[in-house]
Amino acid sequence: MAARVRRLTAAILSFFAAATAATPARAAGEGIDSIMLRDPALPWPKVVQTFPDTLTPVWLELLARPEAEYKIRAAGTIADAHRRGMKNLDKTVPNLVAELERKELPASVRVALVGALAALDAKSAADAMFRAAADGDIDVRQIVDPCLTRWLYEPVRKTWLERLNAKPSQRGTILAIRGLLAAKDARAIPRLREIAMAGDELPPVRLEAAAAVAELRPSGFEADAKRLAAEAGVRGTVSRVVAATLLRRHDGDAAIALLQSFVKDSEPTVAARAMARIVELDTKHAAPILDSALANADASVRLLAVDALFRDPTDANLRRLGDRLADGHAEVRTKARLTFLKHFAKPELKDAVRREGMRILNGTYYGGLQQAALLVGQIDHEPAAPRLIELQDHPRLEVFVTAAWALRAIDVADTAGTALDIFIRRQKVAVSRSNGLSATTNQAYDEQLSQLAQFLGQQKYAPASATFRRLIPKGQAPIEARSAAIWALGKIHEGQRNLGFEEVLLGRLNAIVPTDIEPAMLRRMSAITLARVRSEAAIPSIRGYYGGRPAADDPSNACGWALEYMLGEKYPPAGTDEEPQLNFFATPIPK
Repeated sequence: MAARVRRLTAAILSFFAAATAATPARAAGEGIDSIMLRDPALPWPKVVQTFPDTLTPVWLELLARPEAEYKIRAAGTIADAHRRGMKNLDKTVPNLVAELERKELPASVRVALVGALAALDAKSAADAMFRAAADGDIDVRQIVDPCLTRWLYEPVRKTWLERLNAKPSQRGTILAIRGLLAAKDARAIPRLREIAMAGDELPPVRLEAAAAVAELRPSGFEADAKRLAAEAGVRGTVSRVVAATLLRRHDGDAAIALLQSFVKDSEPTVAARAMARIVELDTKHAAPILDSALANADASVRLLAVDALFRDPTDANLRRLGDRLADGHAEVRTKARLTFLKHFAKPELKDAVRREGMRILNGTYYGGLQQAALLVGQIDHEPAAPRLIELQDHPRLEVFVTAAWALRAIDVADTAGTALDIFIRRQKVAVSRSNGLSATTNQAYDEQLSQLAQFLGQQKYAPASATFRRLIPKGQAPIEARSAAIWALGKIHEGQRNLGFEEVLLGRLNAIVPTDIEPAMLRRMSAITLARVRSEAAIPSIRGYYGGRPAADDPSNACGWALEYMLGEKYPPAGTDEEPQLNFFATPIPK
């Protein structure tokens, strides 16, 4: 009984502690991980959402009520439940259709009903939805037309053609264009071309028409594109985008020459659309305009240029790609790094990838330093270690956090002593109440300290033990750094006994009272390290916090692993946890 109460209390207070503790911000972004969360890997149960059978009758009862608000809320709830994974909601389709076919239905109700049928992908309701959209309500059409398009509903094509041939309206015409394109209806081609070429039509409609006609007839628009490209003024900007769009599926010398000229256009959308087609066709067509694309002020064009560089990995292009690691836009930098990782899988390109990574790592731009540090860490390039040590004191948090992670990732033993010195110095700043740092920077310090501690732990670097022992009590370091230091003590002293810090560490595992609460992560690492140092005195507490099976609770899972590690007690498979879903607009009252 006492153990059960202790587990319940621990679960409640762990939830509170987790809610109030800082969550690692991962200042360096994508690519940063923590080995302490994988060593050991703790199983978590698969959470399976369940939906009581009593829910649907309540919603159908509300749907049948005369009040519009109830109909709207019931239809919306059915759609929401389907999106959340509830099964067998197709049985509500006849009720939804019956309501949809009522006369003099308020527009808001009709929108809600077709929305629910669309969410259920109720193809059997296509006729009713088609009729519901017949009065021209654009909000209804916005929902119905994509469904009829997806279901290849043939009767609607006549309506779409009629709408296309009428005076264009933005949303209605665009929906018709998309439907006719999906149906591959060649009857629309002449009118689509006419709309695309008409300078006085709405720009979004012109562009949609151009994109559709380019798919339906992927040749023969070179002359049209050339004429549009010659237009001047504000209207000429739209026309040049239309011109590039018309050539979206073209090839041949004339089309390629036009596309190459469009890449140099001052309007980025024109350049991007042209560049996309050139990259698709052949990288040899990109070579004459590659420098222009890389110099484009718009990141979308430079992203396409990175694609071209990837497909033609000459030494010159690899150097150009290296420059993109320090691009001014984060998405371009990231894509360049991911492209280098693909190249690293090819033996003949490994040296070039290492060279470019180090070239940018030795630069000055913080964005390039961040991506280069991620790259050298991901390819395990050990010669980068001295530079990564230097970057621990960089003023930008993205850089020093990423460099700390990379130092751990490449795991060079010779840097452990320097890493410990940096850890001690940073830790003193991090715990100083008068450091004057922002919350974001303090969080970054926590992440940096955590990565350095994990590095020293995986190195089993014994000189770090004294420093890490001092961090066990509260207030000596931020939460993630303390958790990492505790984990590292377990790695450094694994298999050893009677080390003198077990009692203090056990206190952290037992910190579940309102006046002394530790976050779940720190209690997890405490249990793991107590097991690794074979603390027999901790066994009663560890057993008390273990729920008997893997659960969505870090300390409990860690205690289960600890019992298996120390005592050989079998740790059961993760299994599943059911999570009843009851937070809907209307649920039955329990009897």
